[in-house]
Amino acid sequence: MKSVYLLNCLKQFTLLVCLMGLLVYCKNGSPVDTIQPPTGSSSATPTKVWDKTFGGTSTNYLYAMVATSDGGFLLGGYSNSGQDGNKSDPNRGREDFWVVKIDGSGNKVWDKTFGGSRSDLLYTMVGTSDGGFLLGGSSDSGQDGNKSDPNRGEGDFWVVKIDGSGNKVWDKTFGGSFGDYLTSVAATSDGGFLLGGYSGSGQTGNKSDPSRGGDYDYWVVKINGSGNKVWDKTFGGTNTDQLYSVAATSDGGFLLGGSSLSDQDGNKSDLYRGSRDYWAVKVDGSGNKVWDKTFGGRDYDHLTSVVTTSDGGFLLGGYSNSGQDGNKSDPNRGGLDYWVVKVDKNGTKVWDKTFGGSDSEYLYAVVGTSDGGFLLGGMSTSYQSGNKSEPSKGGGDYWVVKVDGNGGKVWDKTFGSTNNDYLRSVVVTSDGGFLLGGDTISGKAGDKSDPSRGNNDMWVVRIR
Repeated sequence: MKSVYLLNCLKQFTLLVCLMGLLVYCKNGSPVDTIQPPTGSSSATPTKVWDKTFGGTSTNYLYAMVATSDGGFLLGGYSNSGQDGNKSDPNRGREDFWVVKIDGSGNKVWDKTFGGSRSDLLYTMVGTSDGGFLLGGSSDSGQDGNKSDPNRGEGDFWVVKIDGSGNKVWDKTFGGSFGDYLTSVAATSDGGFLLGGYSGSGQTGNKSDPSRGGDYDYWVVKINGSGNKVWDKTFGGTNTDQLYSVAATSDGGFLLGGSSLSDQDGNKSDLYRGSRDYWAVKVDGSGNKVWDKTFGGRDYDHLTSVVTTSDGGFLLGGYSNSGQDGNKSDPNRGGLDYWVVKVDKNGTKVWDKTFGGSDSEYLYAVVGTSDGGFLLGGMSTSYQSGNKSEPSKGGGDYWVVKVDGNGGKVWDKTFGSTNNDYLRSVVVTSDGGFLLGGDTISGKAGDKSDPSRGNNDMWVVRIR
């Protein structure tokens, strides 16, 4: 039996396996991150403006961030800390959704905790047209704490609508009889939202389609502005398919991106390339498939983030240890590398690029910049090697790479402390810089100015 709590433990374990140079089976944390509008650009190598640490005495993880209209930011993730450190609310159960509002200088304005008596894991957020936010993730809690709906199965999609002060407006649960994991949300032009993730459920609960096969399928749920389901769709082959990122498209549809182990079966059109492939599915505004495309080499290719591009196409980002084979053009740099694939509006590959050092890199977040380029953000365990220009700070570090519209590297920067620092989310700031966010087990050392609060803490770094 799968559960959200066991899945969280498995993710932490598999990341450690990755760091030992083996293949991984893990989720982004990022989730899958909320993509901000491309309002910033920088050709000059940035420097750190400030950094801040948030957490209680137990574990605290950051997976998503949203820029706010007052020049501040909302930080989101999950925590099993109590009312200590700089966390104001008591723990509800195992892990809870935890959101922290900060101003433009990184000072905490407020924080809020949402959850039931079991595990509630926030992976994604998006701003809403009324100045509030939609928080999304997975829950195996029942109808308790500040969760209004009963559990559907092992784990469910759980979304919480809050106002601009962090007060809950409503919450909704979606799922079938097995595990359903929400990893990404996108706002829609009609005031609603698309919820995207993966599901092990069949045609049960409020899931309309049967399972396609394997452990998981892509599962998307369209809801209106009040959280009521409009439609849901399932995509997959006969093996495992896991959706990590969704993006709204200019034609009213959506691009769904994730990883697949399936061959040419179910509603997957392309052949399997290797141990895991990037899989992108374009759907219209009613959730009907327009096209799907598979990208990968003969080894491990894990897609974590998709964004739209100014020419109507898309950039797919993740990490890979495949060599120069399949439809991957660059050789492996060492271990796992950042791998980005630019496709046109029909899913045809325009170019692909690989970035990494002699060890492993994990790309979790991609944002567009106003000059038509992109910022790639994730974690690196490499020293100064390959196309990584700065030495390691210790353990794993935040690593960001600025590329132009053709994928050419403009600059790269490393930020970290003496232990592992996991960059999971990036947003563009109003001054043309960036806010980098993730979590760390490091204390006050290297680029980190604050002491550790507990085990893992949220850590944000503003650069310009």
